[in-house]
Amino acid sequence: MKMMALEKPDMTSVVSPGTSQVFLFSKTLSPSGKGSEASHLSDSLVPVLSEEIQDAFSSAFPGVLAGQAFVDEALKQMGDSGFSVLMIRSDSRLSAGVVDAVDPFLLNAGFILEQLSRPVHAMWGLIRPDTLGCVIPETDLSVCRNLAVNIQNSLAQFQKETVFIGIAVYPLAGFTRNDTVWNAWKALTHAAIMGTGSLVVLDAVSLNISGDQLYQAGNLPGAVEEYQKALQLDSANVNVHNSLGVCYGMMEMYDAAEAEFDAALLLKPDEVMALYNLGVICLLTGRKELALNFFMKAAAIDDGIFELALLTGKLYLEAGSPEKARPFLENALNSRPKSGTALRTLGACLSALNLPREATAIYTRAVKNNPGDAESFSQLGQLYDTIGENPEIARLFCQQSVAIAPENEVYRERLNRLMQKGQRADD
Repeated sequence: MKMMALEKPDMTSVVSPGTSQVFLFSKTLSPSGKGSEASHLSDSLVPVLSEEIQDAFSSAFPGVLAGQAFVDEALKQMGDSGFSVLMIRSDSRLSAGVVDAVDPFLLNAGFILEQLSRPVHAMWGLIRPDTLGCVIPETDLSVCRNLAVNIQNSLAQFQKETVFIGIAVYPLAGFTRNDTVWNAWKALTHAAIMGTGSLVVLDAVSLNISGDQLYQAGNLPGAVEEYQKALQLDSANVNVHNSLGVCYGMMEMYDAAEAEFDAALLLKPDEVMALYNLGVICLLTGRKELALNFFMKAAAIDDGIFELALLTGKLYLEAGSPEKARPFLENALNSRPKSGTALRTLGACLSALNLPREATAIYTRAVKNNPGDAESFSQLGQLYDTIGENPEIARLFCQQSVAIAPENEVYRERLNRLMQKGQRADD
């Protein structure tokens, strides 16, 4: 599930329009952690193969095509008819990167594909150094699944590693013939996420994963397109609606984002991330009371989300209700004990509750975690003065805050006041 949260939990203020940090956490599901942005296969999906691999395959399988040449010829042979694409990869190659040596898996899989592809009049070849492809003039998924299972079972006799298989079919609404090869790759990525020996036919989840990868890579228009296509396959997918709303929010299309989160809640009223995200949209559009309402509904379902607890506490504190803010801020700090934002906000809350010693302890933790935290140093200086302990230390704390952030007028004013109070007006 794609989740949204503050990417930088140490933000010093609640978001404002144009600030993107609230729409940031997209859990990348790809094993590689990197999305594919290329629009043409030769850009990244079908790389240039090493001579060693090409020679090994040419020797073992004379006439077998590889790379873009295989893709082009296979699609040409399919003509205007429907077809399916299978992609096969051993789990031992997931993190290997570009292969310079011949993988025995490829040879075993090649021999098996050579045998199993003939009865279904399929064409097979090498897609990537660690991935084989098979294009079948067949749109019946039962035929494709049977072929895939037979491949897995046959390979199991030669190797210990399992294989992942992704399948895509053409025609499919919204996709071109060339897209089908990419779709099989997306299904293969989905299969790798599912775990050992998985087989996946492209679905909305596959496209949601692909969209997450594009989102993580910063390609928001590409991610939006993937999520929209996912909804064509499954309009009732709550997670995709939420993901699409996140992208719209990042693009400052707040009405469109709100519509997607509303759609998610119509399908699943207790979807905590859609509730949270609606609250964020309300913050960005200046509706703080409504934002707090959505945050409270979300917290009633799951109070363990750091960002939710932090923003709820901040809103209560800004509304002049530190007593209501405190439990949320303490909950946020329990989730992330070293969060500078949570420490500073809780410190401010305790100060507002007239608990200077408790606030001092919190700000002390903040500067220990981050010696560059000017705000916490300045607050410590003020608190030490408030409780009447060690005026010299109080001034030193304020001096440190000014040294870190000399441009901050508030920090300079606090230091000036302490200097005058200590009869050091010249300084």
